[in-house]
Amino acid sequence: AEATAGERYEAVWSEVVRTFSTHRPLWLASVEAFVQAEHAPELRRQIAAGHTEGRRVLAAQLLGTPQEDVPDGTAHTLGTVLLALLQGVMMQSLADPAAHRRRPTSPRGCAP
Repeated sequence: AEATAGERYEAVWSEVVRTFSTHRPLWLASVEAFVQAEHAPELRRQIAAGHTEGRRVLAAQLLGTPQEDVPDGTAHTLGTVLLALLQGVMMQSLADPAAHRRRPTSPRGCAP
């Protein structure tokens, strides 16, 4: 049977959150790049382009559809929310990795 949107998202989300500890230097470098981008317009453009692509990838993963089939509006709206969630949890995990090891973050925690 095909996975539901929630199951797909949980699988992707769990893997991404795991990388906050397994690939910590990479995530820290991304934070440092944001700071540097304030003074480097080309870097800012590269980060913006990466975000555009990232929003589409995240939306496609949740929807279970190929990236090229995600409408631009959906990639922007849904992808923006997913990217904001990812970046926010990443920052919290970098600040307090022990808390995220004790209590892993999962989209199931968002359910009422």
